[in-house]
Amino acid sequence: MEESLIEQVETMRAQFAEVAPKDPSVINQFAWIISKVVNKQHESLGSVRCRQLLADYVKLDVERPSLLHSQILYAAIKVASAYADFHLVPFLKLWDLRNFRPEDCERQPNPKGRTFASLKERVAKAYMQSLLVRPDEVLPAEQIACLQSELNSNGYFVAKMVVSRIAEKDVRGRKLRFATLTSADGMQSSTEVHVLRANPLNQGNARGNYVVVGQVYDVLLRKREDSVAIGDAVLATQNVSDLFECETGYVEFVDEKQGMIHVYDSKSRHYVSQGQRINVQEGQFVRFLPFIPEKSKFKTAIIGNVCSDSEGIATFGMRDVRITQINREKGFCSWELLDMSKPIVEDGVAEPSYVRGFIGKAFLDKHHLPYPAIGANARILVFLKRGKDKVKRPHVVRVANAD
Repeated sequence: MEESLIEQVETMRAQFAEVAPKDPSVINQFAWIISKVVNKQHESLGSVRCRQLLADYVKLDVERPSLLHSQILYAAIKVASAYADFHLVPFLKLWDLRNFRPEDCERQPNPKGRTFASLKERVAKAYMQSLLVRPDEVLPAEQIACLQSELNSNGYFVAKMVVSRIAEKDVRGRKLRFATLTSADGMQSSTEVHVLRANPLNQGNARGNYVVVGQVYDVLLRKREDSVAIGDAVLATQNVSDLFECETGYVEFVDEKQGMIHVYDSKSRHYVSQGQRINVQEGQFVRFLPFIPEKSKFKTAIIGNVCSDSEGIATFGMRDVRITQINREKGFCSWELLDMSKPIVEDGVAEPSYVRGFIGKAFLDKHHLPYPAIGANARILVFLKRGKDKVKRPHVVRVANAD
Protein backbone atom coordinates (compact mmCIF):
# COMPACT_ATOMS: atom_id res chain seq x y z
CA MET A 1 0.00 0.00 0.00
CA GLU A 2 1.35 3.41 -0.98
CA GLU A 3 2.32 5.67 1.89
CA SER A 4 0.23 8.79 2.44
CA LEU A 5 1.89 12.20 2.15
CA ILE A 6 1.91 12.56 5.94
CA GLU A 7 3.50 9.13 6.33
CA GLN A 8 6.11 10.03 3.72
CA VAL A 9 6.95 13.33 5.37
CA GLU A 10 7.26 11.71 8.80
CA THR A 11 9.50 8.97 7.40
CA MET A 12 11.81 11.51 5.81
CA ARG A 13 11.80 13.73 8.91
CA ALA A 14 13.08 10.78 10.92
CA GLN A 15 15.68 10.06 8.25
CA PHE A 16 16.94 13.67 8.23
CA ALA A 17 16.96 13.76 12.03
CA GLU A 18 19.45 10.87 12.18
CA VAL A 19 21.85 11.79 9.38
CA ALA A 20 20.86 14.52 6.95
CA PRO A 21 21.33 13.20 3.41
CA LYS A 22 23.56 15.21 1.10
CA ASP A 23 22.04 13.89 -2.12
CA PRO A 24 20.29 16.89 -3.80
CA SER A 25 17.57 14.61 -5.22
CA VAL A 26 16.69 13.33 -1.72
CA ILE A 27 16.70 16.86 -0.32
CA ASN A 28 14.42 18.05 -3.11
CA GLN A 29 12.12 15.06 -2.58
CA PHE A 30 11.76 15.95 1.12
CA ALA A 31 11.16 19.61 0.25
CA TRP A 32 8.47 18.74 -2.30
CA ILE A 33 6.69 16.47 0.15
CA ILE A 34 6.68 19.25 2.77
CA SER A 35 5.25 21.63 0.19
CA LYS A 36 2.48 19.23 -0.85
CA VAL A 37 1.53 18.29 2.71
CA VAL A 38 1.28 21.88 3.97
CA ASN A 39 -0.50 23.17 0.86
CA LYS A 40 -3.09 20.41 0.84
CA GLN A 41 -3.55 19.55 4.52
CA HIS A 42 -2.63 22.67 6.52
CA GLU A 43 -6.13 22.86 8.04
CA SER A 44 -6.01 19.32 9.47
CA LEU A 45 -2.32 19.38 10.44
CA GLY A 46 -2.70 22.10 13.06
CA SER A 47 -0.54 25.13 13.67
CA VAL A 48 2.38 23.44 15.47
CA ARG A 49 2.80 20.73 12.80
CA CYS A 50 2.64 23.27 9.98
CA ARG A 51 5.25 25.48 11.65
CA GLN A 52 7.53 22.49 12.24
CA LEU A 53 7.37 21.48 8.58
CA LEU A 54 8.02 25.03 7.33
CA ALA A 55 10.98 25.25 9.72
CA ASP A 56 12.26 21.94 8.30
CA TYR A 57 12.02 23.37 4.78
CA VAL A 58 13.94 26.53 5.63
CA LYS A 59 16.92 24.42 6.76
CA LEU A 60 17.11 22.58 3.42
CA ASP A 61 19.54 23.57 0.71
CA VAL A 62 17.20 23.90 -2.27
CA GLU A 63 17.38 25.97 -5.42
CA ARG A 64 16.17 29.55 -4.98
CA PRO A 65 14.36 30.91 -6.93
CA SER A 66 12.49 27.86 -8.20
CA LEU A 67 8.99 26.45 -8.58
CA LEU A 68 9.51 24.52 -5.35
CA HIS A 69 10.51 27.65 -3.45
CA SER A 70 7.41 29.46 -4.78
CA GLN A 71 5.12 26.58 -3.79
CA ILE A 72 6.36 26.68 -0.19
CA LEU A 73 5.50 30.39 -0.10
CA TYR A 74 1.95 29.58 -1.22
CA ALA A 75 1.83 27.13 1.69
CA ALA A 76 3.09 29.73 4.19
CA ILE A 77 0.37 32.19 3.14
CA LYS A 78 -2.27 29.52 3.75
CA VAL A 79 -0.84 28.78 7.20
CA ALA A 80 -0.79 32.50 8.05
CA SER A 81 -4.46 32.77 7.08
CA ALA A 82 -5.44 29.72 9.13
CA TYR A 83 -3.36 30.26 12.29
CA ALA A 84 -2.82 33.53 14.13
CA ASP A 85 0.22 32.20 16.01
CA PHE A 86 2.22 31.84 12.79
CA HIS A 87 4.58 34.78 12.31
CA LEU A 88 4.50 35.46 8.57
CA VAL A 89 7.06 38.28 8.42
CA PRO A 90 10.00 36.29 9.88
CA PHE A 91 9.23 33.54 7.36
CA LEU A 92 9.14 36.05 4.48
CA LYS A 93 12.56 37.32 5.54
CA LEU A 94 13.95 33.78 5.45
CA TRP A 95 12.26 33.02 2.14
CA ASP A 96 13.69 36.32 0.82
CA LEU A 97 11.29 38.20 -1.45
CA ARG A 98 14.07 38.79 -3.94
CA ASN A 99 13.52 35.14 -4.97
CA PHE A 100 10.30 35.73 -6.91
CA ARG A 101 10.32 34.17 -10.38
CA PRO A 102 8.85 36.09 -13.36
CA GLU A 103 5.92 33.65 -13.30
CA ASP A 104 5.17 34.61 -9.68
CA CYS A 105 4.37 38.14 -10.82
CA GLU A 106 1.80 37.08 -13.44
CA ARG A 107 -1.91 36.60 -12.84
CA GLN A 108 -3.08 33.11 -13.73
CA PRO A 109 -6.21 32.30 -15.80
CA ASN A 110 -9.07 30.42 -14.18
CA PRO A 111 -11.68 28.17 -15.86
CA LYS A 112 -14.30 30.97 -15.85
CA GLY A 113 -12.24 33.22 -18.08
CA ARG A 114 -11.03 35.48 -15.30
CA THR A 115 -7.69 35.46 -13.55
CA PHE A 116 -6.32 34.47 -10.17
CA ALA A 117 -4.12 36.85 -8.23
CA SER A 118 -0.41 36.25 -8.74
CA LEU A 119 1.73 34.87 -5.94
CA LYS A 120 3.31 38.30 -5.51
CA GLU A 121 -0.12 39.94 -5.13
CA ARG A 122 -1.13 37.36 -2.54
CA VAL A 123 2.03 37.95 -0.56
CA ALA A 124 1.46 41.73 -0.64
CA LYS A 125 -2.05 41.31 0.76
CA ALA A 126 -0.98 38.72 3.35
CA TYR A 127 1.82 41.03 4.51
CA MET A 128 -0.59 43.95 4.95
CA GLN A 129 -3.01 41.69 6.85
CA SER A 130 -0.20 40.60 9.15
CA LEU A 131 0.44 44.26 10.03
CA LEU A 132 -3.10 44.49 11.43
CA VAL A 133 -2.28 41.81 14.01
CA ARG A 134 1.44 42.47 14.52
CA PRO A 135 2.16 46.09 13.55
CA ASP A 136 5.69 45.88 14.97
CA GLU A 137 6.75 43.08 12.62
CA VAL A 138 7.78 44.78 9.39
CA LEU A 139 9.89 43.76 6.44
CA PRO A 140 13.21 45.47 5.78
CA ALA A 141 13.12 48.22 3.15
CA GLU A 142 14.81 46.16 0.44
CA GLN A 143 12.18 43.43 0.73
CA ILE A 144 9.24 45.84 0.91
CA ALA A 145 10.59 47.27 -2.35
CA CYS A 146 9.99 43.84 -3.92
CA LEU A 147 6.26 44.21 -3.15
CA GLN A 148 5.92 47.93 -3.83
CA SER A 149 4.42 47.65 -7.31
CA GLU A 150 1.73 45.24 -6.04
CA LEU A 151 1.02 47.42 -2.99
CA ASN A 152 0.67 50.45 -5.26
CA SER A 153 -1.41 48.79 -7.99
CA ASN A 154 -3.85 47.32 -5.45
CA GLY A 155 -3.90 50.52 -3.40
CA TYR A 156 -3.27 48.72 -0.11
CA PHE A 157 -2.81 50.78 3.04
CA VAL A 158 -3.66 50.47 6.74
CA ALA A 159 -5.61 53.08 8.74
CA LYS A 160 -7.24 53.38 12.14
CA MET A 161 -11.00 53.80 11.80
CA VAL A 162 -13.94 53.92 14.16
CA VAL A 163 -17.38 52.37 13.69
CA SER A 164 -19.47 55.51 13.25
CA ARG A 165 -22.75 53.99 12.07
CA ILE A 166 -24.49 50.60 11.93
CA ALA A 167 -27.52 50.01 9.76
CA GLU A 168 -29.50 47.12 8.32
CA LYS A 169 -29.94 46.78 4.56
CA ASP A 170 -32.15 44.49 2.56
CA VAL A 171 -29.90 42.63 0.11
CA ARG A 172 -31.72 40.21 -2.20
CA GLY A 173 -34.36 39.51 0.39
CA ARG A 174 -31.93 39.13 3.29
CA LYS A 175 -31.42 41.64 6.09
CA LEU A 176 -27.71 42.28 6.53
CA ARG A 177 -25.94 44.53 9.04
CA PHE A 178 -23.45 47.01 7.61
CA ALA A 179 -20.97 49.15 9.52
CA THR A 180 -19.66 52.49 8.34
CA LEU A 181 -16.12 53.22 9.49
CA THR A 182 -14.59 56.70 9.60
CA SER A 183 -10.99 57.83 10.01
CA ALA A 184 -9.77 60.94 11.81
CA ASP A 185 -9.42 62.80 8.50
CA GLY A 186 -13.01 62.05 7.43
CA MET A 187 -12.35 59.10 5.11
CA GLN A 188 -15.25 56.63 5.15
CA SER A 189 -16.00 53.14 3.95
CA SER A 190 -18.67 50.53 4.68
CA THR A 191 -18.65 46.76 5.02
CA GLU A 192 -20.70 43.91 6.42
CA VAL A 193 -20.13 43.60 10.15
CA HIS A 194 -18.74 40.05 9.87
CA VAL A 195 -15.59 41.49 8.24
CA LEU A 196 -14.77 43.27 11.52
CA ARG A 197 -13.02 40.83 13.82
CA ALA A 198 -11.26 40.68 17.16
CA ASN A 199 -7.47 40.65 17.26
CA PRO A 200 -6.71 36.92 17.67
CA LEU A 201 -3.68 37.83 19.78
CA ASN A 202 -5.69 40.01 22.16
CA GLN A 203 -9.06 38.39 22.77
CA GLY A 204 -9.51 40.52 25.87
CA ASN A 205 -10.32 43.59 23.80
CA ALA A 206 -13.26 41.95 22.03
CA ARG A 207 -16.85 42.31 23.10
CA GLY A 208 -17.91 38.80 22.23
CA ASN A 209 -17.14 39.70 18.60
CA TYR A 210 -20.19 41.99 18.70
CA VAL A 211 -19.66 45.14 16.67
CA VAL A 212 -20.90 48.37 18.24
CA VAL A 213 -20.68 52.06 17.36
CA GLY A 214 -17.52 53.60 18.80
CA GLN A 215 -15.15 50.64 18.42
CA VAL A 216 -11.77 51.40 16.84
CA TYR A 217 -10.32 49.05 14.20
CA ASP A 218 -7.02 48.72 12.36
CA VAL A 219 -8.29 48.45 8.80
CA LEU A 220 -6.72 47.16 5.60
CA LEU A 221 -8.05 49.30 2.77
CA ARG A 222 -7.84 49.16 -1.01
CA LYS A 223 -7.95 52.53 -2.69
CA ARG A 224 -9.98 52.73 -5.88
CA GLU A 225 -10.43 55.66 -8.27
CA ASP A 226 -12.82 57.59 -6.06
CA SER A 227 -13.40 55.31 -3.06
CA VAL A 228 -11.79 52.93 -0.61
CA ALA A 229 -12.88 49.34 0.07
CA ILE A 230 -12.31 47.47 3.32
CA GLY A 231 -10.35 44.25 2.89
CA ASP A 232 -9.92 43.25 6.52
CA ALA A 233 -10.29 44.87 9.95
CA VAL A 234 -8.99 43.94 13.39
CA LEU A 235 -10.21 45.43 16.66
CA ALA A 236 -7.59 47.88 17.95
CA THR A 237 -6.47 48.47 21.52
CA GLN A 238 -7.14 52.23 21.37
CA ASN A 239 -10.34 53.87 22.53
CA VAL A 240 -12.16 56.28 20.27
CA SER A 241 -11.31 59.15 22.64
CA ASP A 242 -7.62 58.52 21.90
CA LEU A 243 -8.20 59.54 18.28
CA PHE A 244 -10.94 62.17 18.34
CA GLU A 245 -11.94 65.24 20.34
CA CYS A 246 -15.45 65.56 21.79
CA GLU A 247 -17.88 68.42 21.20
CA THR A 248 -21.07 69.52 22.95
CA GLY A 249 -24.29 69.07 21.02
CA TYR A 250 -28.05 69.47 21.40
CA VAL A 251 -30.34 66.46 20.84
CA GLU A 252 -32.99 67.91 18.55
CA PHE A 253 -34.89 64.70 17.73
CA VAL A 254 -34.78 60.98 18.64
CA ASP A 255 -36.18 58.80 15.86
CA GLU A 256 -36.71 55.49 17.63
CA LYS A 257 -38.24 53.83 14.58
CA GLN A 258 -35.21 54.51 12.39
CA GLY A 259 -32.72 54.18 15.24
CA MET A 260 -31.43 57.71 14.63
CA ILE A 261 -30.51 60.49 17.05
CA HIS A 262 -30.27 63.96 15.48
CA VAL A 263 -27.69 66.22 17.09
CA TYR A 264 -26.75 69.85 16.33
CA ASP A 265 -23.56 71.56 17.40
CA SER A 266 -23.19 75.23 18.31
CA LYS A 267 -22.17 75.99 14.70
CA SER A 268 -25.52 74.78 13.28
CA ARG A 269 -24.01 71.61 11.87
CA HIS A 270 -26.35 68.62 11.82
CA TYR A 271 -25.07 65.18 12.87
CA VAL A 272 -26.85 61.83 13.07
CA SER A 273 -26.07 58.93 15.39
CA GLN A 274 -27.37 55.74 13.78
CA GLY A 275 -27.39 52.28 15.30
CA GLN A 276 -26.02 53.48 18.64
CA ARG A 277 -27.57 52.04 21.79
CA ILE A 278 -27.65 54.89 24.28
CA ASN A 279 -30.36 56.44 26.42
CA VAL A 280 -30.76 60.10 25.46
CA GLN A 281 -33.81 62.30 25.10
CA GLU A 282 -34.85 65.20 22.93
CA GLY A 283 -33.79 68.51 24.45
CA GLN A 284 -30.72 67.18 26.25
CA PHE A 285 -27.16 68.31 25.74
CA VAL A 286 -24.59 65.61 25.03
CA ARG A 287 -20.88 65.19 24.57
CA PHE A 288 -20.27 63.54 21.20
CA LEU A 289 -17.56 62.70 18.70
CA PRO A 290 -18.16 64.48 15.39
CA PHE A 291 -17.31 62.93 12.06
CA ILE A 292 -17.44 65.06 8.94
CA PRO A 293 -16.84 62.74 5.96
CA GLU A 294 -14.35 63.66 3.28
CA LYS A 295 -16.98 63.52 0.51
CA SER A 296 -20.44 62.76 1.89
CA LYS A 297 -22.57 65.52 3.44
CA PHE A 298 -23.91 63.04 6.00
CA LYS A 299 -22.25 64.06 9.27
CA THR A 300 -22.07 61.33 11.90
CA ALA A 301 -22.07 61.55 15.70
CA ILE A 302 -20.96 59.06 18.32
CA ILE A 303 -22.61 60.14 21.55
CA GLY A 304 -20.55 59.68 24.68
CA ASN A 305 -22.72 60.95 27.52
CA VAL A 306 -25.39 63.43 28.54
CA CYS A 307 -24.02 66.67 29.97
CA SER A 308 -25.58 69.41 32.09
CA ASP A 309 -27.78 72.21 30.78
CA SER A 310 -25.33 74.77 32.11
CA GLU A 311 -22.47 73.21 30.12
CA GLY A 312 -24.58 73.05 26.98
CA ILE A 313 -25.86 76.62 27.24
CA ALA A 314 -22.32 77.87 27.92
CA THR A 315 -21.15 76.18 24.72
CA PHE A 316 -24.00 77.28 22.48
CA GLY A 317 -24.50 80.75 23.96
CA MET A 318 -27.82 82.55 24.29
CA ARG A 319 -28.71 85.27 21.73
CA ASP A 320 -30.28 88.55 22.85
CA VAL A 321 -33.39 89.38 20.79
CA ARG A 322 -36.31 91.81 20.73
CA ILE A 323 -39.89 90.71 20.01
CA THR A 324 -41.08 92.63 16.95
CA GLN A 325 -44.48 91.13 16.14
CA ILE A 326 -47.18 88.85 17.54
CA ASN A 327 -49.67 87.08 15.27
CA ARG A 328 -52.08 85.11 17.43
CA GLU A 329 -54.24 84.18 14.47
CA LYS A 330 -51.39 82.36 12.69
CA GLY A 331 -49.76 81.35 15.97
CA PHE A 332 -46.29 82.88 16.11
CA CYS A 333 -44.24 85.78 17.35
CA SER A 334 -41.33 87.36 15.46
CA TRP A 335 -37.94 88.41 16.84
CA GLU A 336 -34.78 90.12 15.68
CA LEU A 337 -31.23 90.07 17.04
CA LEU A 338 -30.19 93.03 19.15
CA ASP A 339 -26.69 92.69 17.68
CA MET A 340 -27.27 92.35 13.95
CA SER A 341 -23.54 92.43 13.24
CA LYS A 342 -23.39 88.77 14.28
CA PRO A 343 -25.98 86.95 12.16
CA ILE A 344 -26.90 83.31 12.61
CA VAL A 345 -24.99 81.22 10.06
CA GLU A 346 -23.72 77.68 9.71
CA ASP A 347 -19.99 77.33 10.28
CA GLY A 348 -18.13 77.46 6.97
CA VAL A 349 -21.21 78.56 5.01
CA ALA A 350 -21.90 82.21 4.15
CA GLU A 351 -25.56 81.77 3.16
CA PRO A 352 -28.24 81.65 4.38
CA SER A 353 -27.62 84.28 7.04
CA TYR A 354 -30.30 85.41 9.49
CA VAL A 355 -30.85 88.24 11.96
CA ARG A 356 -34.59 87.57 12.30
CA GLY A 357 -36.86 84.64 12.95
CA PHE A 358 -39.99 83.50 14.75
CA ILE A 359 -41.20 81.35 17.63
CA GLY A 360 -44.27 79.22 17.03
CA LYS A 361 -47.22 78.83 19.43
CA ALA A 362 -46.60 75.05 19.52
CA PHE A 363 -43.16 75.71 21.01
CA LEU A 364 -44.57 78.15 23.58
CA ASP A 365 -47.30 75.71 24.59
CA LYS A 366 -44.85 72.82 24.84
CA HIS A 367 -42.67 74.78 27.24
CA HIS A 368 -45.61 76.41 29.07
CA LEU A 369 -44.60 79.91 27.98
CA PRO A 370 -47.00 82.84 27.33
CA TYR A 371 -46.74 85.09 24.30
CA PRO A 372 -44.10 87.73 25.06
CA ALA A 373 -44.97 91.42 24.67
CA ILE A 374 -44.05 93.34 21.54
CA GLY A 375 -40.82 95.22 22.23
CA ALA A 376 -39.82 92.89 25.07
CA ASN A 377 -36.28 91.58 25.19
CA ALA A 378 -35.54 87.87 25.53
CA ARG A 379 -32.67 85.44 25.29
CA ILE A 380 -32.88 82.46 22.94
CA LEU A 381 -30.81 79.40 22.18
CA VAL A 382 -31.00 79.08 18.41
CA PHE A 383 -29.30 77.30 15.54
CA LEU A 384 -30.14 76.73 11.88
CA LYS A 385 -32.24 73.71 10.93
CA ARG A 386 -33.17 72.54 7.45
CA GLY A 387 -36.88 72.56 6.67
CA LYS A 388 -38.93 70.41 4.33
CA ASP A 389 -38.07 72.82 1.51
CA LYS A 390 -34.35 72.04 2.13
CA VAL A 391 -33.66 75.60 3.30
CA LYS A 392 -32.02 76.18 6.68
CA ARG A 393 -33.77 78.64 8.99
CA PRO A 394 -33.38 79.68 12.65
CA HIS A 395 -34.68 77.02 15.01
CA VAL A 396 -35.29 78.16 18.60
CA VAL A 397 -35.01 75.49 21.29
CA ARG A 398 -34.76 77.54 24.49
CA VAL A 399 -36.29 80.91 25.54
CA ALA A 400 -35.45 82.86 28.69
CA ASN A 401 -36.27 86.33 29.91
CA ALA A 402 -33.56 88.92 29.43
CA ASP A 403 -31.56 89.70 32.56
